Amino acid sequence: MQNPFMAAGGAVLFALGVAVGAGVFQDAKKEGGQDGANTMKPLDEHKWLASQVGTWKATMSMMTGPDQWERGVGTETVRMDCGGLWQISDFEMPKLGGMGAFKGHGVMGYDPDRKKFVGHWFDAWGYSPTAMEGTTDKD
Repeated sequence: MQNPFMAAGGAVLFALGVAVGAGVFQDAKKEGGQDGANTMKPLDEHKWLASQVGTWKATMSMMTGPDQWERGVGTETVRMDCGGLWQISDFEMPKLGGMGAFKGHGVMGYDPDRKKFVGHWFDAWGYSPTAMEGTTDKD
C-alpha cells in the first residue's frame, strides 16, 4: 500500500523542481546568447574545441596480445552543435586487425564551474559509455 504522505511529498518535490527549473530557464533566457537566442555564449574553451572541426585521418593502435599490436586507419568527422557549446565526433574504422570494424561517437564540451573539459564516448565495442574529463595547457 502506498503511503499518502510519501505521494504528497513526491508531488510537492516535483512541483518545486519544475518551478525551480523554470526559474533557471528564465534566468538563462534573460542572459541571451548568440543572436539573442536562448543559449549560453561559447567561451574561449568552446572556441578552441571548434578549431578542431573538420574531417581527420586517424591512425589507431591496439594491443591484441602479449607484445602484439594491431594498427588501423580510420576517419573522424568533428562538428560543433548546440550553439557552439558541444563538439560532436563521429569515428569510423573499416577494420582493426582481426577485430573487424570500429565505430564510435563522442560528445565533448567545457564546464566552466569545474574548469574542465567534459565528455562521453560511445562505441560498438562496449555497453557502457566512457566518461572523460580533463584540462589542457596553452601548448
